[in-house]
Amino acid sequence: MRIVLITGASEGLGKEFAYKYAQEGYDLLLVARSEYKLLATKKELQDKYNINVDIFVQDLSVRNAAKKLYEYTENKGYVVDILINNAGFGDFGDFIDSDLNKQEMMIDLNIVTLVQLSHFYLKNMIDNNSGKLLNIASIAGFMPGPKMSVYYATKAFVLSFTEAIAEELKDFDIQVSALCPGPTATNFEKNANVNFSSVKMYTSKDVVNYAYNKFMNSNRVIILPGLNNKVIAIAAKLAPRFLVRKAVNLIQTNFRTK
Repeated sequence: MRIVLITGASEGLGKEFAYKYAQEGYDLLLVARSEYKLLATKKELQDKYNINVDIFVQDLSVRNAAKKLYEYTENKGYVVDILINNAGFGDFGDFIDSDLNKQEMMIDLNIVTLVQLSHFYLKNMIDNNSGKLLNIASIAGFMPGPKMSVYYATKAFVLSFTEAIAEELKDFDIQVSALCPGPTATNFEKNANVNFSSVKMYTSKDVVNYAYNKFMNSNRVIILPGLNNKVIAIAAKLAPRFLVRKAVNLIQTNFRTK
């Protein structure tokens, strides 16, 4: 069975991607830690759209989690036509005061698991000379991020990594893209202990609808939803680095949860 595999699918952008692809008639494999949330989403999508939805309950930040997921899809005979590496989280505060274990988990989830899943499934896509990979980066990937240093660095990795493999695979019929949203109305704020209420936020649905159209209907490698994000990305590249990090530090300081 050909499927769309979505990680971090229990809430936020991942859940919204699940609804969008279900609406378009795709069969799904949804992955997240929360079984009851995945089961609720599965039932709703199957009842509403008459598609096949499978779930895989797994904390993808733990060692060998990506391999377990890959082996599950292989044993089930699934062909992953589209992989959306959405699972990830952030954390707010000065690095020296942070929980090191949490920072390591963030690196494992945001980077290591994403790289492993990309490696496993791109090999299959190359064998089939067909497939699509969407890695969820962030506008944060274009700049250093004082107060969220590790998170910004992980997203810079995701963006650079995605651009590189997109170029490597240009001769294959495989689409590789990085989605780089700005502040979006999800549970990210709560999980990262940060408050974005002072800036314009896009809804998950708006971001996913934009991303879906660009990802499915073009060869765009970097997908930047919204004019504001495009301007920020350009400014971050053109401005002197010392000004960028000072500006981000000033802005981030105003985002601290009260």
